[in-house]
Amino acid sequence: MSEIRPPKMCGLSKPGHNPHWIQMNHAVEDKENRPTPGRFIESRPDGSVVIEVDNCELLLWNHEPERLAEAAAASGGAIEYQPRWGLLWVPSKIGRYAFCVVRSPNDHVSCPLHPPVGSPVELLKSAGGFTVPASELREGGSNRTREETSMGSFAYYGDWKNTAFTCPCGWQGSGSEAEDGEEFKDLGEWDCPKCHERLFMVFWPTREETLAAAAAGDSGAIAESENIKYSDSRDEYWRKNKLTSPAQLPDLGDRNILAGLTTEETASPPYPLNPRLKKDTQLCLLLNGAVVHREPVWYETLEPLERILPVLHEKYGKRLVSIFIGEPACYWLLGDRLSILGEYEEVLRKNGYVKSQGPRDKGDTWERTGEPDSPDPVVDLENWKASYGTGFLRFLVDERLALPDPRDGTRLTVECDLAEVEFSLSKILDHLKSDARRWVLIIGTLSGPRLYVQVLVTQEGGLWAECVSDFYLEEFKFSEEQREALPALGWEWPSPPAKENWHFHDELMNTGSAISGLLVCTLRAVFHCDDNDPLEVLVFLSSNNK
Repeated sequence: MSEIRPPKMCGLSKPGHNPHWIQMNHAVEDKENRPTPGRFIESRPDGSVVIEVDNCELLLWNHEPERLAEAAAASGGAIEYQPRWGLLWVPSKIGRYAFCVVRSPNDHVSCPLHPPVGSPVELLKSAGGFTVPASELREGGSNRTREETSMGSFAYYGDWKNTAFTCPCGWQGSGSEAEDGEEFKDLGEWDCPKCHERLFMVFWPTREETLAAAAAGDSGAIAESENIKYSDSRDEYWRKNKLTSPAQLPDLGDRNILAGLTTEETASPPYPLNPRLKKDTQLCLLLNGAVVHREPVWYETLEPLERILPVLHEKYGKRLVSIFIGEPACYWLLGDRLSILGEYEEVLRKNGYVKSQGPRDKGDTWERTGEPDSPDPVVDLENWKASYGTGFLRFLVDERLALPDPRDGTRLTVECDLAEVEFSLSKILDHLKSDARRWVLIIGTLSGPRLYVQVLVTQEGGLWAECVSDFYLEEFKFSEEQREALPALGWEWPSPPAKENWHFHDELMNTGSAISGLLVCTLRAVFHCDDNDPLEVLVFLSSNNK
């Protein structure tokens, strides 16, 4: 259960209202303008918020002051202020809350009675924010070259650099004095250098606009027209060399085939390199780990995936068992358009693939079922181990944490070695702690006598560890040396009938790092396990969850 009320979705992404996803992404990635720690003082019914940062009191405004106060109360008054992006961050047990704030309480728009509706242009004006392609914002599509619109947008080769602007904060200056803001596929924003609010937008030029401006003598367009020549050569190479036929792929005998897509940067592509760029990016197709094809890659398009998959199927048939789409390839294929994610998954499902339930930090593994739109997830542990190496166990557990109910397959049993357990266990326990459900984790030996250690993770985040005792061991019993080692490591002696096993719980050491250290030391010093010894890890939701 959340520690504060749900956010108020008024429909506005203007300053002081709902944070915009692009705004938050830029804020998180901004390494130069990091949030400054501070202290929450009070919030008022009119939306005014008082905080203290660097020993100075600041008066801000937010449209849900009560919720902000609840979050601050839960954090003990701790906040972080990031004025460059107009965000007030409040830490919580599960991460942090983001509140969009206005620097001046008198300079804000009140929440509407109902969320705004209308065309993209109308929504941009009334609601703020920006998540749709710029091409959808051009009314009628015929006004591309007009120098200024009612939205404060300009053609790239218009006179926006010499146009005078006045910001509500009081700053005045020409467009050339404005600072670069967010950049999108079709346009860029320029912001006030004083308050960092948006002043105007500039549409990137089309090819035709650039060539026309170059012919008219624009020096910038003349330089850009040279770049167009290099772009044309890249386009021509792509048209002639993109993968379209099975004849372009190697014969690989009768082996099963694991395909992969990634990207690589090269300073010497097989076509002239744009002099503005030091490198060019190419899409690489791998088969069983070897690159067999390269072609220029384009940003935010699924065309390569839609084209390449049928060619692979025609060439290799059922021997093609999976495709791994690496994070670099995902970045180029998906870009930052949210709606394309569903299209991406639809392309793979229609080609008979299902997403493997596994780690996501290095990309996506898709297993081929041969049945379009199959709903069943596929688990291929060996493929995960080969693809992700050390740390795969932690990502498998994270996948189960994302499932809401035991019936959805939250129970997980994995065989791995002690080195993998030691690498992943601390993070696993911390993630289970933050889940607010009751989890059980058991680590048992697979060779020799069946010995185990286990941890109960309570809904409140408590970690209660146990080590098996002689009470539950039949043929095998701990030696005197082993029984002396257990209390030396920190274990409390068994006390039947209440506590038959060795046990440990300490509020001051209730961390994933402390408990994982205890368990790993026990596996090594008491169970005599080495790095390569096989272990079984069992993770499941306790039936006592409420």
